[in-house]
Amino acid sequence: MLPIEKQLYGISTPSVFRFFLLLTLWSAALLTSQSGNAQTYIYDSKIIASNNPFGGLPAGTDTIVIRDTFEINTNYEPILNGNPFEGILLVEGGVLYWSSNVYLKLGSNARIFLFNGGHLYPGTNTDIGCNPAKTIWFDAFKLASCSGINALHAFSDVNAAGCFDGTGICCDAAITVAEDSGKPNDRTLCAPGDSVELSVIGSGNIDYNYTWMPNLGPGNGPFKVAQYSNTTYSISITAIFDPFGAAPPYLLTCGASATVKINPQITLIANTTPVPCASAAVGAVNLTVSGGTAPYKYLWSNGATTEDLSGLTAGAYHVTVTDAKGCTQVKTATVATFDNTPPVISCPASASGVAIANQCTTTIPGIDAVFSDNCPAAQLTYQISGASTADGAGQLSNSFPFQVGVNNVTYRVSDGTNQV
Repeated sequence: MLPIEKQLYGISTPSVFRFFLLLTLWSAALLTSQSGNAQTYIYDSKIIASNNPFGGLPAGTDTIVIRDTFEINTNYEPILNGNPFEGILLVEGGVLYWSSNVYLKLGSNARIFLFNGGHLYPGTNTDIGCNPAKTIWFDAFKLASCSGINALHAFSDVNAAGCFDGTGICCDAAITVAEDSGKPNDRTLCAPGDSVELSVIGSGNIDYNYTWMPNLGPGNGPFKVAQYSNTTYSISITAIFDPFGAAPPYLLTCGASATVKINPQITLIANTTPVPCASAAVGAVNLTVSGGTAPYKYLWSNGATTEDLSGLTAGAYHVTVTDAKGCTQVKTATVATFDNTPPVISCPASASGVAIANQCTTTIPGIDAVFSDNCPAAQLTYQISGASTADGAGQLSNSFPFQVGVNNVTYRVSDGTNQV
């Protein structure tokens, strides 16, 4: 199993079929994962039974994960808040190691799962000669012994099947769902056609046969699938199990399922408030978000992280909305300039000047235009024709050298929207 991935465990015996949901977390030390009152505790370093490692776990602990060595050196029955442990003991790549001739006793409803090489090691590699005092009990029933003597199964049976509970040998299947559409591995795709990769592992070390529904192909995967609608993937695994001793072989079967959904499309609607002039910071954007999975996060091109914007000047504003599943949608909102108020201008009266001696030009005072506008950025321009010709911006009093003769001046003022 991979870090930070949800696994759906299905467990069955020849006559019983059940499902369990287990969230596997990555850790460098003892961690907990809580869902309601259920809690998962993970041990990434060696623990010893004589230290009573589970004695301090709270009521509601339903899963204990062993990723290193759990040394059973004394008779050990985990008691949590006055009750035997009734949950899942998941040996994920770790080992239950009997260093003494003692027992491990769990509650009647407890289960042992062995995954990713997790196994029982009674101090010998064979069943023959293995001390029969090394045992596993579920409540008052001794269901497994190292040698199989006076018990339903030998430890080798548990290692082979990788699943053991109060009814005996079982099997377990775990589907892994890997995808990087939006938030990785949350079993939600951002858009139809995004890809998901599925694989399955069976408990223990039996050679299973795999049947997928829908049919993804032979074997345990991984299979990469382009998904276009909400889909539930199911797996059935079967194997012929040959228990240690004289008991005949029988068919062992179990399964699991995982549902991968398509996230609803995120829809963005932006209503804008225009500004009366481009530089007036009175514009606004009112953004409405629907679809996707709430809550949403916002990032605007001006750095804002709120849903709506205010105090804007004219221009284009881009927003990226990210929902709880990591899916995104982009929208551009344009704050327009909407100005119905034209500038007001008053032109000066006719004026005259006397050319400077020995020159044919003169400047003329008192010929500035008077104008006003609701936008402070209104610009005054002029056009001169007649004896002189010129175009420019600004006032003309005492600044422009007019040629001798009749000169006509036209003033204009513009605020970007209106011109007079």
